[in-house]
Amino acid sequence: MPDLSLYWGELHNHNELGYAQGTLERSYEIARSHLDFYAFTPHGLHADGGVPDGYPVVVANWERIRRAARDNDRPGEFTCFPAYEWHSSAWGHLHVISAGDMESMYCARSLADLQDHFRGGQAILVPHHTAYARGIDWEGFDEDLSPVVEIFSEHGSSERDGGLHPMLGHSGGPAGYEFTVQHGLALGKRFGFTAGTDNHDGHPGGYGLGLTGIWARENSRAALFDALRKRRTTAVTGDRIEVSLRAGDAWMGEAVSGSAERRLDYRVEGWDTLRSVEVVRDNMPVHLQTADHGAPRTTGPQPYRLRFEWGWGPMKGYQVYDWQGRLRVEGGRLSQVVPCFSSDPFDEVRRKRVLERRGGLRLAVPHLPGRRLHHPQRLHRAERQRRPLRGGAGNGRDAGPPRLRLPHRQEPAGHGHRLHPHRQARRLQGQLHHRRAVAGAPGLAPRRAAHLDRRPPGSAPGALRRGRPLHRPG
Repeated sequence: MPDLSLYWGELHNHNELGYAQGTLERSYEIARSHLDFYAFTPHGLHADGGVPDGYPVVVANWERIRRAARDNDRPGEFTCFPAYEWHSSAWGHLHVISAGDMESMYCARSLADLQDHFRGGQAILVPHHTAYARGIDWEGFDEDLSPVVEIFSEHGSSERDGGLHPMLGHSGGPAGYEFTVQHGLALGKRFGFTAGTDNHDGHPGGYGLGLTGIWARENSRAALFDALRKRRTTAVTGDRIEVSLRAGDAWMGEAVSGSAERRLDYRVEGWDTLRSVEVVRDNMPVHLQTADHGAPRTTGPQPYRLRFEWGWGPMKGYQVYDWQGRLRVEGGRLSQVVPCFSSDPFDEVRRKRVLERRGGLRLAVPHLPGRRLHHPQRLHRAERQRRPLRGGAGNGRDAGPPRLRLPHRQEPAGHGHRLHPHRQARRLQGQLHHRRAVAGAPGLAPRRAAHLDRRPPGSAPGALRRGRPLHRPG
């Protein structure tokens, strides 16, 4: 998009100020480490339930919540919005996001009351996990106040009542069609999409739980909020897939009218080979494009995508480990490092971090005095490469990938536990081969080696582009 950049952030996340866990300071520290913008959304009240005047912990700490959003806001670097969540049984849940300072948390007793209070002001109301029964009131839906709807979170996907991500992440499911995003669109409602983790571990932007991309002029409250109102948003589950759309002179989020045939141009760019791009109109797929895996390979430098994982899965608390690792590429370079850290298990002090990026990559959880690590590191994506694959040397033959060295170390700690000898980590040296290599060493626990992936030879780049006529009736 002309003069616009894509910013990634979290618009729906919880911590101990509200019924969740993790300090306010921890949430902002994690958000700053890997996001462009953040809105902390404490559970504010239950309008038609037992807490219509606000949860005491939020009411008592509202000034602190406001101050944190103001003090952490860094225009051009990291944008923060004051926000809170409004609960109801009759009208669903939504979060209020303000472009201003939000001096108080308004405790509306009904959806109409909430809408009347914020109409004409600097705030939007974002419905979320709508697919639950009574998850949204489409009859009372106001497009001006709710230009976007959260389509995905750790609860699941509210797009439809079936699919890859059912609404079973919490206790409110399953989904009912009349409350889904598809049903709202079928009713003629217009809105854009967001995705937020709705995570209750105080970990904004936890990988795989939802993230929002905003096309904006700059990273500031005014610019991002303007883009939200104009519906220039994209929602992803995990990887930060870049999507842009245009129909003639109209860009994504705009409404156009008329009976003339229009050409829809789109660009989709991912971290890896895209399986397919599907264009949906009136809730029905009207176009499907798949990657061209038969494209000939050309000579020149060859990019590779690496995925570096460690840890023993989601088990919580049985043993305590400190993980450290280094990654060094020989005969190549790291073009980009993107952390994809999961939110669980919870720990207030420990952080999953990239410690060094010069001359290689060092991954570790710092060992803080007096504290023990309650979990291993879970996931790290070591390189993103968006350009088409190029292979071969000057003679036209594939020279092969650069050599990758992955020494890493695991140290037992805490609670008097000792690692069984077969789990003692060894120094690893792996070589990335043409399709996939598993760098392992005798004695490692099964399936806990470092997995290194690359795009298959001759596959298409992580970008698909196509123009197609799109007719919209007047």
